[in-house]
Amino acid sequence: VASTLGELAGVCAKLDMFERVLSLYQESLRIYMLNEGKEGKNVGKILLFLGVVNARYGQFERAMDFLQGAIRIRKYLVSYYENVLRVTGKSRSTGEHRNSGINRDEEIKRELHNEEMELSIVSYNIGNVYLKLGELERALSCFEDMLEIRRRHCGAPKNTSELLDVFLNSGHSNEWKTGPSEEDLSTIADALHNCGCCYFFLKQFGKALACYNEALVLKGTLCRLDSVKAGTQNRAMKEGETGEQNTKVVHFSESTGSGFGDSLTYATTLKSIGAVHSKLTNYDMALQHYEIALQIQQSHLGYDHIVVAGTLSDMGHLLRRTHYMPDTAARCYKESLRISKLKLGPDHENVAHLLYNLGYVYDSMHRYNQAVACYSECVRVYGKRYSQGLLYRLLRCRGSNQSGQGEDIKDSISRDISFEEYQSSSDQASDMGENDSRENYHRVLNALEHSTRQAHETGSSVDSDNIFRINFEVLLLRFLEFLSDYIVDPTKNAIRSSVNSSVRSLEQASSNAVMTTRDQVAHQFLYLIQE
Repeated sequence: VASTLGELAGVCAKLDMFERVLSLYQESLRIYMLNEGKEGKNVGKILLFLGVVNARYGQFERAMDFLQGAIRIRKYLVSYYENVLRVTGKSRSTGEHRNSGINRDEEIKRELHNEEMELSIVSYNIGNVYLKLGELERALSCFEDMLEIRRRHCGAPKNTSELLDVFLNSGHSNEWKTGPSEEDLSTIADALHNCGCCYFFLKQFGKALACYNEALVLKGTLCRLDSVKAGTQNRAMKEGETGEQNTKVVHFSESTGSGFGDSLTYATTLKSIGAVHSKLTNYDMALQHYEIALQIQQSHLGYDHIVVAGTLSDMGHLLRRTHYMPDTAARCYKESLRISKLKLGPDHENVAHLLYNLGYVYDSMHRYNQAVACYSECVRVYGKRYSQGLLYRLLRCRGSNQSGQGEDIKDSISRDISFEEYQSSSDQASDMGENDSRENYHRVLNALEHSTRQAHETGSSVDSDNIFRINFEVLLLRFLEFLSDYIVDPTKNAIRSSVNSSVRSLEQASSNAVMTTRDQVAHQFLYLIQE
């Protein structure tokens, strides 16, 4: 029953039924704990699944609790099998169970191997959560622990080249004693990529580049292996072959015409390498990596996918920073803007970011009428979000000035967390998403005023009616700001201060006197005033 509940939870996870997934896994966990105890293998497995699901939906603290429980179980089981193996080895050396000891050792070694593999998976996922929480040193430690286990089981190769030699010479079997498997290479590549993310955010760009390049080599090898397998299967289907598959080792350099892989994860690492080169001001090298990544993403996802829009936006940031290809940067931004409006709608915050960046490029090219058009539309989007935040503060009397909260929650839930951290090469002018809506709104207003003034000075045509409408909206928003900053917030603070003072007085009195029922009702009423 517990196994079936776990399988059903996996199906619900694919359908984004978050609450249903949690309830099914928790019921499965309860049954496993009744049958296996708190240290059971399946208990650790379900705890891992619960951690991954919570992390996927942004519940990182809760995910960490589950994952810490899972790693505690895996460490216990690894230690248990190591002790059993040590005890059986001593028994066999003294002559006890000499005949049956060899088979028993093989079983224990296999179990120990499997538990260490599970331990590496849990360590990897804990590293992912630490990465999302910004605890980079801890994340890096988890990824390195995972890599140490995987490399040791692959024969402890000193570098990626040696690992690939072992992999190719072993026939890339999935048997635990025959060398590294494709799954080992894929997992090591992902861990190296995430190590690169940690070093990137720690500003250790040399180490980040080394990790990304190693990950790229492994991912490229796996991509070419997949393409060779697909070609072999297609030829077999065409020729009507029904016999066993040919299992000889393939020499990739003779089998593929392209020098790079073509998977989406390969493209992600290419983008990350491009981001590092951008930080190192190797703009030409960065652009080459972005272009290859864009080609791969377009071939897999089509030309209208939001991931493609993100890559185009990054290319626009990069080209803008070079200062010698503004036309190309504008084309990248325009195409990214078209896709973003198509997929996210015209009022999404990402659309506003792109409009600001596009206006910035037009401004630098002295095309002020086009800059004014972009900034005007950007002001509309930011003004809408900012006005929602102001009304929320005025009507609810809360201190929050955030707008679009439901939209943000929806985005975080629908996002598929692959833990291959998105690396952006954007500079300060395009990092507007990190500021609140008020700062964004006033920044765009200043840019619009500057471009409008420049347009009038150069004789460029500007939509005067649109500028008048924007000025009127600005006047209304500033009036709401005045109400919020000088009337509502001071009144709210005064009420809160009065209530807190009364509560403290009552609490002090209650420590020295017996409270009557009437006093208790009054005390409770004070707590309800703010609500």
